[in-house]
Amino acid sequence: MIFTISRWGNDLEEQVVWAEQNSEKITKIVIVAVFEMDLYGYEYKDRLLALNKPTFVIVGSIDQKADTLNGFSNVIYWPTYWLTETYYRLCKEDNRAVNENLGLYYNKFQNCNNKFDKLYITMNKAPKFHRALVMDLLYKNDLFKDGYLIYRELSRYEFKYWKQEVLLLDQKDEKNLFNQEIVPYQYTNALFQIVTESHENFFFLTEKTAIPLFFEKPFIVAGSKDYHKNLKTLGFKLYEELFDYSFDEIEDLQDRYTSLIESLKKIPYNFDINLIYDKLRYNKGLALEYASNIKNFPDLWNELALKPNHHLIPDPYWRNHVINSTQTI
Repeated sequence: MIFTISRWGNDLEEQVVWAEQNSEKITKIVIVAVFEMDLYGYEYKDRLLALNKPTFVIVGSIDQKADTLNGFSNVIYWPTYWLTETYYRLCKEDNRAVNENLGLYYNKFQNCNNKFDKLYITMNKAPKFHRALVMDLLYKNDLFKDGYLIYRELSRYEFKYWKQEVLLLDQKDEKNLFNQEIVPYQYTNALFQIVTESHENFFFLTEKTAIPLFFEKPFIVAGSKDYHKNLKTLGFKLYEELFDYSFDEIEDLQDRYTSLIESLKKIPYNFDINLIYDKLRYNKGLALEYASNIKNFPDLWNELALKPNHHLIPDPYWRNHVINSTQTI
């Protein structure tokens, strides 16, 4: 049998103990690490390798030469996994209904909005250093007035310019306070999105980047060095008509983010979105292709998806089932 275990999930200790007690039944081990860029902190690695079985890892990023991935039989990189995961979540009835009420459709082209009352929207939950830095630099450059800002949790970051506070838009209901697949109604009133990705030092495309791709929203990412270069490598087109991407290759994080935020002051409210309309549609189409065509999934994932697997979180059977059942453009 193939024993599968997720990097994130419930009862991981219990599952590892089961594998140790039933080693003779196991022919192959698959560790699913698509929710993170590698196996940092994976406390069960040595115990699973000690079973002396072929052990494979599916990682949701590009190859970033992580030492923690040494020792496995094979590491399979799936940098577009979160396009599939986000697609799967957006198609859920409750999420779809709220977004479609705003005129936002994840799986078909939508009308181009030409009227904006704010320059940007940025949405932040976990108070990570690089997100706090973005907020501080936005305030320093007098850009708060030009944006819709969400900042859900206070940070230990030592702000130099902004006196931090919790900022919410329309999602004030405690039951709906945190749902990354439902955007606030102000989303459509902003020209572009500032995406503060999950990691500032590693390229890791998550739902944060997937959302503007699916909703045809111009975006710029506060992430790792060469983040946008890596998007181009995946086939996406950059919006050079709107953004100056020279910051992307700056090594130092502080300097990179400073250059990014300062460049936004040059963008006019009356930017003609039609100049990049074809790119928005192209990028959405490519995102949907990555997300919904199982030919773009790792062969090992599709092998696991042939039947429900009770060890695996997330369960590829249900992911593939939804993907194959959902009509796209």
